[in-house]
Amino acid sequence: QGDLQKKLSQIVSRSGFDAKDIGISLRSVDDAEAELFGFGSTQKMVPASLTKIFTAGATLAHFPPGHKLV
Repeated sequence: QGDLQKKLSQIVSRSGFDAKDIGISLRSVDDAEAELFGFGSTQKMVPASLTKIFTAGATLAHFPPGHKLV
């Protein structure tokens, strides 16, 4: 488990994102209370799935039906 945490921490640090913009919580399938890896996991953030909904809505409102993004 320590090796996994080390590798994931390296990936996060090389991502180029500001640490305050990243929140990761990797949980065990067998025990959801067991956090296998956490990085900013206690920060309150807007879930990415909600952000995608707003982005899609804004895109649909801006472009006419049938418009293709190329």
